[in-house]
Amino acid sequence: MAKRAILGISIFFWIIGAVSGAGKKEAGPADPAANYPMKPIQVVVSNAPGGGPDLCARILGKYLQTELGQPLVVVNVKGAGGSIGTRQVVDSKPDGYTMNFYNEGTIFNKVSGVTDFGLEALDSAGVAGFIDTITIMSQTKKFKTIEEVIDFAVANPGKLRFGGEMGSYIPSLVATIQKFKNVSIQLVDTGGAGPSISSLAGGHVDVTCAPIGNIMDYVKSGEFTPLVFLSAERNKTFPEIPTLKSKGVDYVLPKFFYYAYPKGTPKPIIAKFSKALEKVLQNPDCRAEMERLYYTPFYMDPDTSTRYFKESEELFKTYNSYMK
Repeated sequence: MAKRAILGISIFFWIIGAVSGAGKKEAGPADPAANYPMKPIQVVVSNAPGGGPDLCARILGKYLQTELGQPLVVVNVKGAGGSIGTRQVVDSKPDGYTMNFYNEGTIFNKVSGVTDFGLEALDSAGVAGFIDTITIMSQTKKFKTIEEVIDFAVANPGKLRFGGEMGSYIPSLVATIQKFKNVSIQLVDTGGAGPSISSLAGGHVDVTCAPIGNIMDYVKSGEFTPLVFLSAERNKTFPEIPTLKSKGVDYVLPKFFYYAYPKGTPKPIIAKFSKALEKVLQNPDCRAEMERLYYTPFYMDPDTSTRYFKESEELFKTYNSYMK
């Protein structure tokens, strides 16, 4: 009787232990995103303060802090077409506390040979928006239409000075114009949008490119004329400005802003951030701030954006082939 009692007690505790163990096994490891973020997130913006990515990152960061409960600290790391800052994130610890915010330049850097990596070296957290108002512009006193620019380039081979940043989309844009219009253009390295605008204002180059939001003061004063947009269709806000494609040059620039983590960042962390980004981009106040700078708020999830990056890379390869 005593033996049977002892045996019964042993079986009882064995069952309790087995059930408890099974429960622990099903629960698995703790969710890495459960309390994320527990400290500020460093956002490496791969260009100088005041540029498009910098301005957009600061707008979004303000609203993301409300959603995530921690500040997003912008750190500007410029140089080599943005590749220095992006490389810093690629080499960072994948713990969710270092991110990259930049644009399609990361892909261009790879395609053009500036770097040996592109966006495949990072884990996308999503696309945050597009700029469909990149314009080729000139001083109004020099050119008033893109036809005038092409006519000048035809009559003066190698004399038209096109300013822009090496390692960006500019060299492939110039090469595409040369191919489709059978002209020779002098490419001048003037740096990013800010310095390029200054170079145009100073008469050091004849044309350059920048988001129209960056040059509105010049446009309103009559000093600059936006000649064409690099978008697929005419912009609803500026319907009077044609697209470059409509003028016989098959070039459309997919210009976007993305967030990305170092490769290997836990997927639950990426998903949590991406959901917060999606919510922020639905916020009317955030959208209004972006739209005032002529940015188009647009959410693309990590998987969709990763496919989009690959498609963009193939397109950029086509443009880059015109440089050979």
